[in-house]
Amino acid sequence: MGRNLFLIASGFRKLSFLLVCVFAVSCSQIIKSHGYIPLESDINKIVVGKDTRDVVQKLIGVPSTTGVLGDDSWYYIASKFR
Repeated sequence: MGRNLFLIASGFRKLSFLLVCVFAVSCSQIIKSHGYIPLESDINKIVVGKDTRDVVQKLIGVPSTTGVLGDDSWYYIASKFR
């Protein structure tokens, strides 16, 4: 009888530990990032009126999107979802 009680207690401890781990993992926050925003230090390296589009692209990367209807603007867009 004592051995059976020990096995039941051991199983209960393992099950309790497993449940605590499952609940701890399920409570962790998930953050999804989309897009790209260049670092401000990289943006500060751009010289307006001097640097070409190729130089800007090398410094901060390809834009997320460009202007529509003939607009030559570049847009860097990012978002985070929780």
